[in-house]
Amino acid sequence: MPGTRPLIGLNCDYQCDATYPVRDQIRLYVPYYQALLSVGALPVMVPTTDDVDAVAGYLDCLDGFMFTGGKDIPPQAYGHEKHPATAEVHPRRFAGDRLLAELVLEREMPVLAICMGMQLINVVYGGTLIQDVDTDIQHAPIDEGNDRYHSVDIEEENLLHQIVGATELEVNSAHHQAVDKLAPGLRVLARAPDGIVEAVQMTDRRFFLGLQWHPERIFERDEQRRIFGAFVDACRQGL
Repeated sequence: MPGTRPLIGLNCDYQCDATYPVRDQIRLYVPYYQALLSVGALPVMVPTTDDVDAVAGYLDCLDGFMFTGGKDIPPQAYGHEKHPATAEVHPRRFAGDRLLAELVLEREMPVLAICMGMQLINVVYGGTLIQDVDTDIQHAPIDEGNDRYHSVDIEEENLLHQIVGATELEVNSAHHQAVDKLAPGLRVLARAPDGIVEAVQMTDRRFFLGLQWHPERIFERDEQRRIFGAFVDACRQGL
């Protein structure tokens, strides 16, 4: 129905308190849900759990899913030895995220995957990652909360090109890992000038967009806002 606010799930970070486990937390950075609220969606935090029935129960109630960023995917998940620069995401989060990715992708719901979220999807579907990007472009943030910026080149006639209406875009950059071997079923939509994959699409789905940058942090820019708007519109179509 026009004007209906779709329910969109978001995975959460997991913070462990080794001294007082009852103080363990799940959390979500504010810009993720602010962006969704601003374009007419109702964000739903999905707790970190490996309970298949519970996760499936959440997903049955949702109209779309957004995978958020975080630390590094465990390299053993894609058959690599750990690089010294790799800082792995908490094991509980990875177990929950992997389960979410597997169950979400069994459904036809639209998906937006951001930064580690895009890397997660690539790994779950059989791809690998560069564990520490070393090129002439600095992709990692200058310091905490202070992203780098660079351009990306977007191929024509793909989902991202249709949304932003451009073949070049300035984006923020806050990662030191990136897609290496692309998983089967994914298509590269955009790259940085150094060749790093910056956006992917799952070719057999109505709306699946993975972005290496953080559009929620630069939501005031019109082209980034359009990305969230297109995602929410796709979620609304299933209502």
